[in-house]
Amino acid sequence: MLKTLDRYIIRQFLGTFFLLLVLIMAIAVVFDISEKTGDFAKSHATTREIVVDYYVNFILYYANFFSGLFIFLAVLLFTSRLAGRSEVIAMLSGGVSFNRFVRPYMIAATFLAAISLYLNVFLLPGANRTRLAFEKAERAAALPCYADTEQTLEAIIRETLKAAGLTVASEGSHPVTVTL
Repeated sequence: MLKTLDRYIIRQFLGTFFLLLVLIMAIAVVFDISEKTGDFAKSHATTREIVVDYYVNFILYYANFFSGLFIFLAVLLFTSRLAGRSEVIAMLSGGVSFNRFVRPYMIAATFLAAISLYLNVFLLPGANRTRLAFEKAERAAALPCYADTEQTLEAIIRETLKAAGLTVASEGSHPVTVTL
């Protein structure tokens, strides 16, 4: 059962963590956009493809990659804020043991570690494939796949690439259709 002190520390700690995460990821996205604007123009990718296929996966990857650093910074910032307002002294002089004081930090860190584990095992493998394929493609074309068409997937791929002025050999399109 979480006490008021636990909820307060966890809420402040997670709030500081997610604020750091949002701010630093926003800065990273702005720098990446400024660096890759020319590449996006050359690839003729739509805004939706850039945002959904690239930047959502970019944010997931780098947020998870630097989550340990963000947790460390959040602990430093939040604990120094508590100490600056003399809350740590008040808690310890009020009879709260150091182990009891640290327990909410451990609960929040376990929660963040579980999220990171979930991202590493389930979301990031597919997200990285999509992000890296998007980065490596010199020219990309989106495939409109609708369930109500009677075309095969290979025919859709050939028509879409033809409309974009690209071609693909049959041995190149077969691995794509198998993985889709």
